[in-house]
Amino acid sequence: IYHGEEETQKAAVNFGTKKEYISGGLSSETFGSLPTTYIDPRGTVLDVAKDENPNISASEVKGLVRQGAIDVNFNKVTDVHQVLEDNQVVRIGKKKIFKVKIKK
Repeated sequence: IYHGEEETQKAAVNFGTKKEYISGGLSSETFGSLPTTYIDPRGTVLDVAKDENPNISASEVKGLVRQGAIDVNFNKVTDVHQVLEDNQVVRIGKKKIFKVKIKK
């Protein structure tokens, strides 16, 4: 741990932990300020990546998946055809993070 145990504990209080988020222990306010992307039902990781960056090709998205650069709810994606669900948090690369909502 680079910043010490005390800083780690402060971060856990402010942002929660991965386990708390996945188990639903964190409130929606924690991730409420994230940008939201609306997808069709049965939308995949590939669809979302292409919607977020229209200049990216399918093979580039597959390369990002192979490199482990795409996460869904803090879990590495292994299949570009993974179907996303409502209220999932997606991270592409180091800086692009957003919440997914299903169009009704």
